Amino acid sequence: MEPMAGAPPVPSGAVAFDAWRELDRTTRRELLRADRPHPDPAVAVVAVGYARAMLARSRLRQTLPFTLAMVVGVVAIGAAIGVLDSIGTVPQTTVTNGLPVAVVVLVVLLVRLRLRARIVALHRMEAVNAAALWNTERSAPTPPPAPQPAPQLSSPRTPATVVVRYSRRYLVRSFAALAVFVVVIEAAVLVADAGVLALVVTVLLAVSIVLTIYNVVVRTRPHLPMMIMNAAGLELPSMGARVAWTDIAELAIHPFRAGRSGKHGRHHAVAFVLIDPDVFRSQVAGYWARKTRTPLTVYGTPLVIADVALDHTAEQIVAAAAIFTPAPIRRFGP
Repeated sequence: MEPMAGAPPVPSGAVAFDAWRELDRTTRRELLRADRPHPDPAVAVVAVGYARAMLARSRLRQTLPFTLAMVVGVVAIGAAIGVLDSIGTVPQTTVTNGLPVAVVVLVVLLVRLRLRARIVALHRMEAVNAAALWNTERSAPTPPPAPQPAPQLSSPRTPATVVVRYSRRYLVRSFAALAVFVVVIEAAVLVADAGVLALVVTVLLAVSIVLTIYNVVVRTRPHLPMMIMNAAGLELPSMGARVAWTDIAELAIHPFRAGRSGKHGRHHAVAFVLIDPDVFRSQVAGYWARKTRTPLTVYGTPLVIADVALDHTAEQIVAAAAIFTPAPIRRFGP
């Protein structure tokens, strides 16, 4: 990809929102859907600035517009049910019990799906346009940082191998937070004596707990190393995949903004830009194949590793990779 020439600085804050509103509606819609950078540098920097400003907002502010839209929809459904009930078409139990269930299901599912789609679109818009703004983001690929001391980056017994593992502290905190959330929600619906709604919420919580434990314990398998790097390449034990260093064209570090753990610039994601993503994807199936779709859409590569739940930072991972590969390193975002 040829870097853009003469790109102005990326706007931030209120300036980014004002610049975004000045774009016509068609351009904004195309930017959110495109998988290529906009050819106009002035438009590309606006897209990057707006995406970063939106992703920096709290999850509540991001969710609020969709929540309001869903509430309006639920109210409309409730009004329709009331009208049907008044003429005797719908039983009274549907009005008293069906509406609360409809509120919970519609608001939780539809808002979640819509918000996820919006966040993915913003991440993609930022990534594809920032990748073309070398003059604005970075004048050139930066050299890799100095390797960290051996105990932090590799095992003393095998100095030619770098093992990246999951953080036990993070896993314990995550499960503890999930337990508190479940207890609080379940206690609230039981105290309220919500009847059918309490049963529905209990079933949904039970399903969520089972799926979470299954995904973490059975699929992710945190007891195994997350990634092993050596002279032969990368190995991802949980995924059952391997990548040779010759298959990696670039290492890119992006800000990680998903959820509370991504706030304040504490965490980053390392994108291993592959020469042929299909070769990597052919090694994985099922759950892991689905997990590669979003990073492929957002960053243009299926192999993206966030340092949120790991015992290495993104900088340490890149520094370790730089020992084995001469692939250029690029950094994006503030």
